[in-house]
Amino acid sequence: MFILSSIALYALYFMVRNRKGKLVPWFAPPAVLLLASCSFALSDIGKWAGGVLGDVLGWPASWFGAPAAAAVVITMVLLLIGLVLDIAVDRKADRIAKVALILIPLLALATPSPVSDAISKVVHPVGNVGPSVTKKLSGQ
Repeated sequence: MFILSSIALYALYFMVRNRKGKLVPWFAPPAVLLLASCSFALSDIGKWAGGVLGDVLGWPASWFGAPAAAAVVITMVLLLIGLVLDIAVDRKADRIAKVALILIPLLALATPSPVSDAISKVVHPVGNVGPSVTKKLSGQ
């Protein structure tokens, strides 16, 4: 159910991102992208992709004897800083903000750490929005 809702939310994002005018506020496209990414991160494919990202980031960290969680947390913090700075400049989600909105939910589920646990507490409720709306619309 998570993958179907994430596909629907990604389609909604592609429809909303090019709308200019008073009907779509500036924060709607990033919010829809965050909903879609959180829903994708909770799917089986998203959990697998998050694990692969954690392994890829953990590989260079192992050269220096650091745990994979340290590399994941550093990457999440850098992406979060880039996200805030990018949206603060012009109120639009440009490249770094889009990448951050997609990768942060995946990385939050990649490895256990205190930062990942805190972000996962946001990812789970936000990711469950799509399936719950889909269930209500389908009458289940």
